[in-house]
Amino acid sequence: MRLALSLIAGLLLAAPAVRAADFTVPVDGRFTESSIQFTEGLGHVYYFAWAVFTDQGRFAVCGSGALENRQLRTTVAKMARAGEVRVAGKTYRIDLSYFTSVPDRASLTGSTANCKLIGPTPASGSEYELRFGRGSFRG
Repeated sequence: MRLALSLIAGLLLAAPAVRAADFTVPVDGRFTESSIQFTEGLGHVYYFAWAVFTDQGRFAVCGSGALENRQLRTTVAKMARAGEVRVAGKTYRIDLSYFTSVPDRASLTGSTANCKLIGPTPASGSEYELRFGRGSFRG
């Protein structure tokens, strides 16, 4: 029993924790709406609104999302964990699962987005590209 508890405690300590949001902001006209779409008739399965803000010389990615197809919950979560932000020739690997969850697409505007500070603020006018990891679903 003691060995089992030690193993469980060790696994819990070794598991990567998703960092809490650094700050929150309301989803408004500054946000861009995007989606994850699958082929073979599944269509849009996850809608999200995201924006980039700067704070104290660093940029933050803020987001809120709505899972439209519960059957793909695990697949979309894996894709979020393999996310990245590209800006000014640099790629930052980021776990996007910190995005706020809302019940549906209509609830995105007006929701509260979670934000995480990512890296140093690039030159003014730089374009940001947000990418979820690749995903596949067989069901």
